[in-house]
Amino acid sequence: MKRREFIKKTGYVSVMMSLPQKSTPVPGSAKRIVVIKKLVRIIVPQSEEIPVDPEKIGLPKKVEDFISSQIFFVKEMMRTALRVLEYLPYFKLKFKRFSTLSDEEAKEIFFHWRETRFTPLKGIYLGMKSVINFMYYSSEEVWKYIGYEGPILREAKK
Repeated sequence: MKRREFIKKTGYVSVMMSLPQKSTPVPGSAKRIVVIKKLVRIIVPQSEEIPVDPEKIGLPKKVEDFISSQIFFVKEMMRTALRVLEYLPYFKLKFKRFSTLSDEEAKEIFFHWRETRFTPLKGIYLGMKSVINFMYYSSEEVWKYIGYEGPILREAKK
């Protein structure tokens, strides 16, 4: 079908809808980073023994990069888990997104999934907690506080 015929059959509305929008949408990674930042604040322990601030070492970005580096299926499952996490408070009659809740409310909701019988939510809890802890404790800034001297064989820097 030629362009002119398409416009005649579908009308000019479809042509108008295909024009570029004035406001640029927020990229998905920016939305995920907000949820990841909230998770980092409630999962990573704040203590005087390990005075490393996860935000200063770029932990939310490292977690997002880790998720983006996975194979397609795993990457999409993790991104879907973050979307579920973002909107789940609505089902608990808290009419806010997860990223806008206070840290105490978010912690209460997130750690409640530890005891849930609903397997997908427990999987989100275990998966996100594992990934964030793995990325935090594998950063070199934390090693000296936990007594880890680093890998035996270091990669050669290019």
